[in-house]
Amino acid sequence: MIIKSIAIQGFRNISSEYIELADGLNAFTGGNAQGKSSFLEAAYFILNGRSFRTPRDRELIMNGMPSASVKCLIDDDGLSLSISSKLAKTDNGADKSINAEGKKIRKLSEFIGKVGNSVFSRDDISLITGAPAERRSFIDRLISSISPVYLKNIKRYGELIKKKNYLLKSGIFSGGLAEAINEQISGYASFIEIARKGASEKLSETAGAIYTEIFGMEQPFSIQYSPNIAISNYTRETASVEIYEALRKGLKEEDSRRMP
Repeated sequence: MIIKSIAIQGFRNISSEYIELADGLNAFTGGNAQGKSSFLEAAYFILNGRSFRTPRDRELIMNGMPSASVKCLIDDDGLSLSISSKLAKTDNGADKSINAEGKKIRKLSEFIGKVGNSVFSRDDISLITGAPAERRSFIDRLISSISPVYLKNIKRYGELIKKKNYLLKSGIFSGGLAEAINEQISGYASFIEIARKGASEKLSETAGAIYTEIFGMEQPFSIQYSPNIAISNYTRETASVEIYEALRKGLKEEDSRRMP
């Protein structure tokens, strides 16, 4: 799939722009604050339903404008696909709507992954220098972009973690309730850990080959995924049991701190 054209209005510092892209590599040059990064962000936004720079959609709307819109035409092996998205300011943030071929997308999980894409910016150096949470977020976005099932699982996992945190703070996370929630968390966590490990191994293989091509020499290069809970065997059943057991052992400490 390739993007043929993009129409942008009121997005970041782009008031109105229509760009037709050439086949192959496209390069954009210009001074600071001319809209290069905003264009890349708009392209990413229309293909993923969110920004890679901020989780707050309202920030994407140009100052002084009530709304923003991005439209693009995609060529999929000779078939045309049109996608449009609009953001409208509200008192609490921004309302977002996405349409593909004129049909409204009701759930973002139904849309993500339909058009393969990736982005690399100067901020991504934090993948190396930043906190582990940034690396987990990166690999989660990567897997979610090609697997809607993974996206659904990680969303449900996040909801369960929030529920557990609330119950811990309330002092009622114990007994059968704790067992039931930890069992659910373990099931989703095992799925996520196995997917992350598989993706890390593929990244390691690809990155190692690219490293050798760039530097023209064989050097040890690898990316390793190290979860907080050590897993001896990355099968769904084994991983789930081992994660549950680790959660069970840590229950007393969590209860005393009233946080995981």
